[in-house]
Amino acid sequence: MSKVLKILTVVGFGVVTISCGGGGGSSDSLDDFCGLLEDANMSELDPTNDDDLDELQDLLDELADTAPEDLEDAIATIQDAADAIADNDTDQLEDPDFIDDVQDATDELNDFAEDDCGIDLSGESDPDDTDGPDETDAPDDTEAPDETLAPENTDTGASIPDDTEAPVESDGAIIVTDAGIGFFNSYGEQQGTWAALVKNEGTVIAEYVEIQATFRDAAGNVVGTDDSYVSEILPGETRAVGSDFIDDVPATAVTVDAVANSTDFRPADENPVSVSFTGVTVAPTDSGVRVLGEATATAASTVENPSVIAVFRDPSGAIIGGTTSYLGFIPVGSSVGVEVQTSLELPAGTTAELYADSFSYSFDDGTDGTDVEVVDSGFSTFDSFGTPQGTWAAIVSNPNTDLAASYVSLIATFRDAAGAVVAVAQESITSMAPGSQSASASDYVFDLPESAASVTVAAHASEFVSEPAAGAFTVNNPVTSLGEYGLMVVGEVASTFPTNVEYVDIVAVFRDGTGAIIGGSVEYLDFVPANSSIGFTVESSIQRSDAITGEVFVDYGGAYDE
Repeated sequence: MSKVLKILTVVGFGVVTISCGGGGGSSDSLDDFCGLLEDANMSELDPTNDDDLDELQDLLDELADTAPEDLEDAIATIQDAADAIADNDTDQLEDPDFIDDVQDATDELNDFAEDDCGIDLSGESDPDDTDGPDETDAPDDTEAPDETLAPENTDTGASIPDDTEAPVESDGAIIVTDAGIGFFNSYGEQQGTWAALVKNEGTVIAEYVEIQATFRDAAGNVVGTDDSYVSEILPGETRAVGSDFIDDVPATAVTVDAVANSTDFRPADENPVSVSFTGVTVAPTDSGVRVLGEATATAASTVENPSVIAVFRDPSGAIIGGTTSYLGFIPVGSSVGVEVQTSLELPAGTTAELYADSFSYSFDDGTDGTDVEVVDSGFSTFDSFGTPQGTWAAIVSNPNTDLAASYVSLIATFRDAAGAVVAVAQESITSMAPGSQSASASDYVFDLPESAASVTVAAHASEFVSEPAAGAFTVNNPVTSLGEYGLMVVGEVASTFPTNVEYVDIVAVFRDGTGAIIGGSVEYLDFVPANSSIGFTVESSIQRSDAITGEVFVDYGGAYDE
C-alpha cells in the first residue's frame, strides 16, 4: 500500500468516524461544511475500492465548495491525493514532499473536525455540543452498577475498533548496511550517483522507511546531502535506494553516511510481498549500461508497478552508485524480464544487484473480470539502413464478454538459445472492448540482439469496466505493401461513436509467408470523426519483403473511462 493511500485509509478518513453532533461554528458555510461531514460516513469509504473512491472524490468536491477559507488548501491537497490514487500516478504517490503535504492536510482536517464540528478522533460527539441527554449517564433514580462486576446475560467479550488499535512497535533496528557514491561520464558530462542498502532486523514489517544521506570529501567535510525512502521492508529483508543523478553534489564527495528511520510498522502476516531477481547481467550500450534479469514475486495476486533499483559495485565489491526504474507488473506464479538502463559510463567489471519496492497488489474493482491473455506473438531483427534493429508484436484477447479491459500492460522478454534474458520491452493498450482482441507492437527495439531466439509476452489488465462504450470501431479493407522505408498498411477505420474520438492508436501486426508474426508498428490518428470513417496509414521501418499480411487493431483509448 502506498504511503498516501495508507494516510487516506488510516490517518485521515479511517480515523475520523463521522457521527457529528452539531457544528462548532455559527456561519452558514461552516454549518454546511459540518453538515456534509455529519451526513457522510467517510470511515467506511475505502480508497482502494473504485466505487468508494468515486464517492470520496464527489464528497471532497462538495467539501471544497463549503470549506472555511483556512481549510481550503487542506481539502485541495486531499483532493489531489484522491485523484493521484484514481490515476495511479506513482510519481506523485511516491513523492516524499507530497506525502508530507497529504499527512499535514489530513491532520488539519481531523483537528478541524474535532475542534469546530464536535467530532473527536474516536468518532464520538463532543458532549458539550450535543443536544439532548447524555445517553451514557445513568437515570437519576437508578443506582449506578458496580463497575467491577459484569451484569448477568451480558457479553463481556471486548474488542478494540480497527481505528483505535494500538500501534505496532518495532522490535528490531532499521539499519543501513552498505552505501557508496561515484562520479562518471554521462553524455559527455560528469554525473554523480549513489546507492544504499537498508535492512529490517525486526520481526514486523517496516513502512515508509526514510533514508538520509550525508556526502563527505576525503577530509571528512560535508559537501552535500540527499534523501530517499523505501515503501516497506519485510522482517529480515534488505531493500535499496539508488539515484544516478545527484544535483549540487561536487565530485569531491567520496563517502556516504546514510541513516534510516521508520515510525510505521504492521504485523508480518499482513499482505507480505517479496520480489526476487535471477540471471542479473550488466552490459554496455551506446549511451551507458543496461542491467537485465528476471523478476519473480511471492504474492497471491499480480504485483503492479514495482520500482526496480539497481545497485552498482566495482570489481572490488564497493558500491559505486545506483539507479531506479519501473516494471509494469509481475504475474502470479511466473516471472518476467527486467531491464534497467542508465546513461552512466560505468567501468569495466561493474556488477549489479537488483531490488524492488513501491509495489501494490492488482486491485479488484468489484467486477471480477478474468485477466487478458496473449494469444499470439513474434519478433524479428533486421537491418534498417545500416543500423541493427528489432521489432515485435503481440495479439491480446479480452475473454470477458461483458467487461472492457483497461490499462493493459505488456512485457516482452527476449531470450537467447540458452534461455538467458537478452532484452526486455514494455508496451501498453489503453482499453479493449468486451470479448475483443487488440494488439501492441513496436518496430524500434534498438537493443534487441541477433542472439535473441525466443520471446515470451505477458499481459495484465489493471481495471475492468462494466459500462458500455458509446460506440465501436471497425477496420475496413487493410492493404499491406513494402514502401520506400519499410512495411506499411493502408486502410480505413469506421466509427459509430456519436462524437469525435481523439488520439486513436492504430496497430499493425505483420506476418511472414508461414503465418508467423514477425513484428509490427503503430500510428496515431488525431481523431476519428463521429459516425463516419477515415483513412489511415501505418508505416514501419521493417525491411522485410516476405511479409504478406498485415492485421490491423484499434486501441479504444478512453472510450471506457468511467
